[in-house]
Amino acid sequence: MCVVVVDDEPEMLGLISDVLESEGHETVGFETPVAVIDAEEELDGEPDLFLLDLMLPQMDGIALAARLARDGFADTPKVAISASNDKLRAARASQLFAATISKPFDIVELLNCVDKYLS
Repeated sequence: MCVVVVDDEPEMLGLISDVLESEGHETVGFETPVAVIDAEEELDGEPDLFLLDLMLPQMDGIALAARLARDGFADTPKVAISASNDKLRAARASQLFAATISKPFDIVELLNCVDKYLS
């Protein structure tokens, strides 16, 4: 199963990727929304799940999720990862994301969420 992880914090991106890979999941990581968009053609049919940070440079995770949905990934589940307590942003995210994981998160919570959408 392939999980695309997008987080602009290299340490967080590495942590999430390492945890998922230790559980047998293939991961592809990106630090910016533009990098994901540039790689969409290579991702075609690949990802089984997107984990998207909501607070990203250039384009927030909500806009990225909407773009991915329009670009052929409408049926691929998307999980938001957020450190924000912004209720408006959370409401907007709930329309595009299957779930939201709050930072800081528990690794077991992350794995349970990923397993839920990959099974």
